[in-house]
Amino acid sequence: MLVIKAMLCFLVLLVVPVVLGLLVTKFMKEKNNLVWAFVIGYLLEFASFEVIYLPMYFAKCSFKQVQYVWSIVILIIMLISLIINRKRGKELFQETKKKIKNLPSLSIVFLVLLAIQIYVPVRYMQHVDPDDAFYLGSTTTTIETNSMFKIVPYSGQEFEKPPVRYSLSGLVIYFAALSEILDLHPAILQHTIWPAIAVIVEFGVYALLGNMLFQKDKEKLCYFLIFLAIVYMFGFISVYTNFAFFAYRSWQGKALVANLIIPAAWLCYMNCRKNEKEFVYWFVFLLTMISSCFVTEMGVFLVPIEIGILSLISLVQDRKILNFIKPIVCCLPQIIVGLIYIILK
Repeated sequence: MLVIKAMLCFLVLLVVPVVLGLLVTKFMKEKNNLVWAFVIGYLLEFASFEVIYLPMYFAKCSFKQVQYVWSIVILIIMLISLIINRKRGKELFQETKKKIKNLPSLSIVFLVLLAIQIYVPVRYMQHVDPDDAFYLGSTTTTIETNSMFKIVPYSGQEFEKPPVRYSLSGLVIYFAALSEILDLHPAILQHTIWPAIAVIVEFGVYALLGNMLFQKDKEKLCYFLIFLAIVYMFGFISVYTNFAFFAYRSWQGKALVANLIIPAAWLCYMNCRKNEKEFVYWFVFLLTMISSCFVTEMGVFLVPIEIGILSLISLVQDRKILNFIKPIVCCLPQIIVGLIYIILK
């Protein structure tokens, strides 16, 4: 039974995102880059869940209905990806094999540090804080009551007023859906399985950023990732630091917005600047914007500020109004969710 669950986790949490991402990378210059595929796969999962969850939440649908609709959508996207990429298997394998062979020896050091960052939090640092009473409690309550943000996880009573701060983001419900699909208790998923996945996805974004910053110099990229790994390993001087959130509170939305969404937004923005006429890069950027609404309400406000600053810099540098307008248009999901938040608050 344990082996079957391990295989299911491997397929759902590692293979499925890659298959989803390959549907998008098929139209990118980096079409055979599995790191891009993996990162985009998760952005696609997050964004699709938010788009499905939010209207169904306001329509007062049950949790099971959201889970089934999202699962069907993901299966359809996977099927389309498999059909479109059915002849690319050999090409992907050969290019990935070639890239692995050409990796510098320093990459081994980084992989060891990455393994340590995954193993230590999962094995020895099971961090629990008061936020778990709400986040983990809400996930468990969602499954047990087949409802979404109707029951107060602290007391079991019904909310007098919907918790707007949490209910506009689908992360808690997403974990409930994953728990049901994997047949795992939410505590096991969020405290043991998810931290390992989060570290891999986040370092995937950092690797793509480093590759862009150092113009595909693999040795400099390795030094960059090793430096980041060491900084994160020794940055746990308080439970409130970004480094603590990175590994020990990775199931919380504020951790994901700081360590995943904000760097991913910067990465996607810079790629859009380089490939202004390529629609697929703007699509990935839009996925990231929707994902910022998915993880936490903080992403609704922080990410547009980041993009606004980058867009203003671009406007001053290039004096092209479109360089300012296009990214702001991609912030439309945050504008919509932000307005809903203000109205309901």
